[in-house]
Amino acid sequence: MSSAPIQPIEVPPFQLQPLISDLPQPPPSSRPGHASTGSGDFDSFIRSTTEGALSNLASAAPLFSRVMGGTSSPARGPNAAPANESQRQQQPAGREVKCVQSYSEYSLGVFTGMEIELIPLKDKDIIVGCTDGTLIRYSVRDDDALSGDPYTIASLQTVPGGKAVDKIALVPSLGKALVLSGGVIHFYTLPALDPLPASVISPLRGVTEFAIDETAVRNTNNAPSNQNIPPIRLCVVRRRVVVVYALRERLTQVKDIPFPNGATKACLSGPHLCLADPKSYWIVNLDAGEALELMEWSQDQSLPPRHVKPLIVVSDPSEFMLAIWTGNGALGFFMTGTGDPTRGTLEYPQHPLSMCIDYPYVAALLPNGTIEIHSIVTFSIVAVLSCPTTLQPCLLSSSVGGYLVPSLQRNNAIKPTVIPLLNPPPATPTKTRPAQDPTSPPGGSGLTPPSTPTPQPGLNRSVSGRSTKSISDASYTRSGTLVAGLRGMHSLLPSTLGSQIDSLLESNRVDDAVSLLNQVREKLEKSTVVDEGEVREVLLIHQRIAFRYLFATGFDDAGKHFLLGKTDPRLLVRLFPELRGNMITTSEELSVFAGVADQARTFDSIDAIIMANLVRNYHPHIKPSVEEATPTAELRRVLNMTARDMLASFLKKSRDNVPSLVVDPLDVPKVQKIVDTTLLKLHIEENQTPQMMALVNMSENIVVTEVEALLVEHHKFTVLSKLYEKKGDQTKLLEIWSKVVDGEWKDPALANPLPRIKDMLLETKDRVLVQRYGIWLIKHDPEASLKLFTTRDAKRSMKLDENLILRALRAADARVGERYLEHLVLVRRNPEPALSTQLAKSYIERLVSSLEDPEVLRMWREALATYTGRGASADSSLTSLPFLSYLTRLADRQHALTRIKLALLLQGSTLYDVEAIRSQLENGGSKGFFPLETAIVYGRIGNHDAALSILVHSLKDSTTAEAYCTLGGDVVPPKVASAVAQQMGVDAWGQLVSASSPGSGFGTAAARATTTGRSTTVRAPVSEDTKKALIATLMRVYMKGGDSMAHETAQMLNAQAINLDVVDVLDSVPSTWSLNVMSSFVSRSLRRTLHDHQEGLLIKAIASAQNLDVSDMAYEAMREEGAMVEEALDSGTEAGDDLNEKQHFGDDEFITEKVPFPENETHPVVQAIPIPVREGRHRASGSVESSRSTLR
Repeated sequence: MSSAPIQPIEVPPFQLQPLISDLPQPPPSSRPGHASTGSGDFDSFIRSTTEGALSNLASAAPLFSRVMGGTSSPARGPNAAPANESQRQQQPAGREVKCVQSYSEYSLGVFTGMEIELIPLKDKDIIVGCTDGTLIRYSVRDDDALSGDPYTIASLQTVPGGKAVDKIALVPSLGKALVLSGGVIHFYTLPALDPLPASVISPLRGVTEFAIDETAVRNTNNAPSNQNIPPIRLCVVRRRVVVVYALRERLTQVKDIPFPNGATKACLSGPHLCLADPKSYWIVNLDAGEALELMEWSQDQSLPPRHVKPLIVVSDPSEFMLAIWTGNGALGFFMTGTGDPTRGTLEYPQHPLSMCIDYPYVAALLPNGTIEIHSIVTFSIVAVLSCPTTLQPCLLSSSVGGYLVPSLQRNNAIKPTVIPLLNPPPATPTKTRPAQDPTSPPGGSGLTPPSTPTPQPGLNRSVSGRSTKSISDASYTRSGTLVAGLRGMHSLLPSTLGSQIDSLLESNRVDDAVSLLNQVREKLEKSTVVDEGEVREVLLIHQRIAFRYLFATGFDDAGKHFLLGKTDPRLLVRLFPELRGNMITTSEELSVFAGVADQARTFDSIDAIIMANLVRNYHPHIKPSVEEATPTAELRRVLNMTARDMLASFLKKSRDNVPSLVVDPLDVPKVQKIVDTTLLKLHIEENQTPQMMALVNMSENIVVTEVEALLVEHHKFTVLSKLYEKKGDQTKLLEIWSKVVDGEWKDPALANPLPRIKDMLLETKDRVLVQRYGIWLIKHDPEASLKLFTTRDAKRSMKLDENLILRALRAADARVGERYLEHLVLVRRNPEPALSTQLAKSYIERLVSSLEDPEVLRMWREALATYTGRGASADSSLTSLPFLSYLTRLADRQHALTRIKLALLLQGSTLYDVEAIRSQLENGGSKGFFPLETAIVYGRIGNHDAALSILVHSLKDSTTAEAYCTLGGDVVPPKVASAVAQQMGVDAWGQLVSASSPGSGFGTAAARATTTGRSTTVRAPVSEDTKKALIATLMRVYMKGGDSMAHETAQMLNAQAINLDVVDVLDSVPSTWSLNVMSSFVSRSLRRTLHDHQEGLLIKAIASAQNLDVSDMAYEAMREEGAMVEEALDSGTEAGDDLNEKQHFGDDEFITEKVPFPENETHPVVQAIPIPVREGRHRASGSVESSRSTLR
């Protein structure tokens, strides 16, 4: 049967590549089938392997006679013997391949989109069974060298019995290998191929064929090591029975199923076993124990050729592919586990020697040495490969998990290479010379080595000293099919995706290339186990296609592929000079795939790409030039806008995945800043305020210096202030807000930032900002400014220029300035005398100016008249009420409050200029209107006569006058000040008076003369002499009032009689006064004098009695002590002088008694003991006893 020619394709999906050059042959002296495992023989095997590799390695050029020429296979009859029969007869007998199995065990990785966690290959081995019973294990080389065989011998051993190895089955998930040799299944461990002890699993004998559940093996090969692997089903075919086992750590027999015909071929998938007996194919349902005959595997009634044998492969879970010999060729049928045909039918010109499925392809090795590859999807031939004659192919083997094959082509393309981010661009296209086709890859395809460019610093330099992704595994590609010859092996290697894409792009079939790439990508996304090299190759191709679209100004498609290719955002941002700003400099470098290095450095700006494309398309047809013509200028503008839209879309979608886009982790923060800052610039240009605010709110990576000028230019002060707020830049924030309030900048979204300015100034700790913008705030809200300067938190206390602030406040609003001045003097207790003087003058000036109002003037006159005439008033509560307290009852509380503040300030402060205040009170039209304040000032300067005269004669305030004497010159008593201040809501003024009262720490009267600032020295209480002197002065002031003051004088004398001398008072009394006025004072004074005299006599008599009492007690004590010896008098005392036994100590009288030492003392001494005269008997006794104890 012949096959019709197929349509030629640019790149075949598979190619043959040498894998293992030659099998190691035993020494000539060794007997066949008994290879030694000694170390010396092993060395000889290695040497022979090397020699064979050097002599027998041949190229693997594919044969396309059927594909390209449309002819049939080489001229060989359908019943011809295999091509290697004659070759085999010419070679001496030796070790040959009988069966092969390979596997790669992966650990599971996470794969979503093109995000892949590095998936290490845990074991990567090829196990060869030979005709002489030798098992050879090949392992992939650990180095990255790409010359020589990629696999090297890891172990070599002989199966027991030394018979040919007929079949090998591998179960990587259980770490076991099953080897059929001489009708016995032997069990080995993986990967070391150590025999399992018979105590664990005994070899199975009498076996003609066996099958392992291939679907379960493939499914569990990728399971995590800690996952509980279910038992794997194993079917062992003996002469008349099929025995079902469960394989795990041990082997467990499950059931026996009779099969009388015996089987020569078996495949197992799930619960369905497909068998071939000497005549037919069968399907056995292991769960039900039922067998179903399908068809005969040879449809030719004559004896089939010797190489025609039944072939069965698993094509899908519970699906099998069967080869049927028709006499002129072969057919491939697909059958389900229930025996129903499925899919379609494949045709072969010869009966295959071996078949293998690597989805979606079926490979069949034909006797003529060719490999036909069909598509399971389209059932058409996609490739026909011719095996090298030196290989002598005998079978195809499907790998569990695939095996690794070196891929130099792909490795060169995905190798990291460093390029400068801002490289000088090539010469700009001129008007007279067309530019190079921008859609053509510069200097090469990118997947094949490009032409050598002019050397430039930093170009094509491999990454060194940087943290890059590992490319060790990326040097290999994975294949699922192995072609075994008698003495060596080749890999049926899938053509790299890069070579296929490269071919399509060179033919300008970009859409076909994208379609193929999407298919591969979809396959990778559905796979749980992928090769990192495959993923990197897909990313590279996306980037190559993206650059192709970019150079053709297909910006939308370019952006999509840049995104799918995990492109570093800097590679795009650098093309927009006005957007990159200073974030990318000429000294920076970037690691890219070598396959796109030339494309990446072709242009340095997007405008250059656009102009090159316009010149290519329109030069020289458009006049006057491409740059100056209106249509091309407008097209240039539109294309630039489209490119910006592409960049914005790319940055939006990639900003959350920056760590996966950047090779060096140390560059991630910088790239995040570039992405967010560039994206914000694009939003600003498009006037997208909501997008701007959303980005600013979610991002912490925006470089403010790059966008602030642009935001100011576009009047986006709300966005700018939000940026400054997130950065904590209060200076810039206040600058923006203040300019908006002043109307210098306008932004409708930033309506009224004044409240935010107030709040920030109250919270900030920056002294300069508080002072600068607090003064600025005065012209907009003086009250808020005053609050700012007067309500600072103590924890955020700072030194401000208070005089500057005061001047600014007073210039803006005198009333607010006065309140700040009150704060400085009363709250902050500023020690500057000028401030206290200013405050007092401010009160006086306000009061004086209020006198210009007739109503106010009349109010003060009536108030003074009412108070001074209160004696005749029916209101008894006014009789003893101080004038300061009387002010609280006035209806005009505003002016009354000012006078109260002034009085309390004058009384409590020691810092103001007394003479200046006195002059202001006494001069001008205000003289006589403020008697209380004037009296306070006179008291300050010590002019007590004047102060008391005002209180007595002008105010008729005897209560305050007497308090003045008691307090040593203070007009306002602390209690009155506190009560008045509390009633009027001016506690700070009341505290000022309380703090300056005697003993409070501020000092008054004479002590104030030496007090500055906030005194910390407690003033001593007023002495009695001072009080008496002031009371005497007050008495004289009263008496100066003549008869009209007689009653008040009498009251004062009676109240202060204890502090007055009756003789002095009588000398000062006018002769015209009636005796009745003085009778009470005189009688009480005489009575007190007589009382004092009698009290003295009583005290003297009591003292004498106490003296006698003590003398009696002392006598008794001395008599009990016996004889007394008196010592000589001290030097300086004349002999014969009497010793005075009574001594005077201070105000107390003591009796000195003599007490001798005990008689046994060598030097007796008489000790004089002073005893207080006024103490009682018990104290005297105690003193004596205490003294005796001391002497002993």
